[in-house]
Amino acid sequence: MKPCLDKESGITVERNEVPSMEAPTSYEEYILKLRQQLNFIEGLADKASGLDERLDVLVRLTLAQNKILSAGLLSVPELVEIPAYSVRSFKLDDTTPTSVPREVEVPGNYLTFYSTGNYSGIQFALESSSNDWIPITYFGNPYTYPGKFSRFFLSWDSQPGKELWVHIGRKSGASPGQGPPATSNIDIQTAKAIFDYGRTTLGTTATQLTSSSFSAKIGVMIKSSNVNVGDIHIGDSSVTTSNGFLLRNGEAITLEIEDITSLYGIASQANQYVYYIGV
Repeated sequence: MKPCLDKESGITVERNEVPSMEAPTSYEEYILKLRQQLNFIEGLADKASGLDERLDVLVRLTLAQNKILSAGLLSVPELVEIPAYSVRSFKLDDTTPTSVPREVEVPGNYLTFYSTGNYSGIQFALESSSNDWIPITYFGNPYTYPGKFSRFFLSWDSQPGKELWVHIGRKSGASPGQGPPATSNIDIQTAKAIFDYGRTTLGTTATQLTSSSFSAKIGVMIKSSNVNVGDIHIGDSSVTTSNGFLLRNGEAITLEIEDITSLYGIASQANQYVYYIGV
């Protein structure tokens, strides 16, 4: 009989060649063996003249496939399993730039950060260091990813003597923090009754949103005034209109950040307003 070409694999299979029964070593080989069996049985079916012969061919096809299955599939497509959690720690003594970041090959969809220093200058990227970098101070802590990642990359500015811990897993399982654990905790109902708010006028130089000493327990919301004609950019004391988080007219952002005084803003033109409230 003439050989036939398996269109998906691109491999030529002889219709009259009895496929071997050795255990497949990969998923692709497993599929190929099943196709070989089918081609072989099809060749027999073409020659069968009666119903009994065709039934015999079908039985042989079923038995041949069962032999391949019973031989055992040694390799299947790898799935990314998310562990319950994992913890990694890093010394912040030396600067680790985004060009040469620290790679962490641990799957998950939730990251919680804890530092004995501060979070300024610490950022991460998911899956590849060429992806966008995410500053911890801007995008919240814990950070939840809608899908699941197989690895992430870390970059930080030098903080001699300080250390960073990262909790990775399906859920946060830990409360983010900075510095030694507090001697007493504040519950959510108490936190709701303690808040700070105000309005700040921004111009073309970086301006602190507030100098009022207030530690937010839940987070801070920042909103660009509806009457603004220029853009607002939010960041730390080094924020500029080219690197800050952009807020256009009427837009807002909520940050899970504790220290309101670390927030600065700059506008594309003078006399632009930004509102903030921290809880």
